[in-house]
Amino acid sequence: MVSDDSSPSISISTGPALGTNGYIGYIPEYWHDTWSASFGASYQYQPNLMLRSGIAYDENPISTQHKTARIPTSDRIWLTAGFTQSLSALSSIDVAYGVHVYG
Repeated sequence: MVSDDSSPSISISTGPALGTNGYIGYIPEYWHDTWSASFGASYQYQPNLMLRSGIAYDENPISTQHKTARIPTSDRIWLTAGFTQSLSALSSIDVAYGVHVYG
C-alpha cells in the first residue's frame, strides 16, 4: 500500500520494501492452498419451527513456522446449531450458534 505521507508508520517486520518512500507496510503471510468441508442438516420440527445443525472442518492455511496472532495455526473443527421460528408468512426469527471444538 502506498501513502501520500512522506514518513508513514512502518514496523520492522513489514518486509523487503521497508523504508521505501510512501510505503506503509507489507507482512508476508505465507498462505498455501487448503480445503474446507462442511455438512449441515435441517429438520422441520413443527410447522413454524425449523431446527438446524452442522459440522465444519477448516484446514490450517499456513505452516507452524510462519504463525502469527492473525492466522490460526491448526486444523479446526466447528459445530453449529440453530433454528428458524416463523412468526408469520412474511417474518421469522433466525438464531445460530457455532463453537470451535478442536484445533
